[in-house]
Amino acid sequence: MARTYRTSIREQLNERGINFAGHYTIAVMGCGAGCSITAIVDARTGVAYFPSELDGWNVEPGVYDFADNEDVQTFRADSRLLKIIGAPKLGARESWGPGGIYYYEWKNNRLRQLKFVASGSSKHN
Repeated sequence: MARTYRTSIREQLNERGINFAGHYTIAVMGCGAGCSITAIVDARTGVAYFPSELDGWNVEPGVYDFADNEDVQTFRADSRLLKIIGAPKLGARESWGPGGIYYYEWKNNRLRQLKFVASGSSKHN
């Protein structure tokens, strides 16, 4: 997947710099209406990780009611915590899990879900 999205990843590395967990850059690519794929790129090695938890993330209207100034993804350069809003894709099918707020920790080049807060307006497929 890194080859497919190499131009977008390179541009985001240059524009955003290190923005996550000390030496990583989070790069987001669209995969259709309301859908995104997220790469976590190691700025030291250039290796792009595509966690399955973030493959085909859905933020279509109705999945979650955003508050003013609330972002889909929240993260910091000095933290391994990733907060992401929406619904994860379930396997290879075109269906999504429950909508809400997901909290993940990035450790040993993997995401581990810490918490999930369901949205009152979540919809399921």
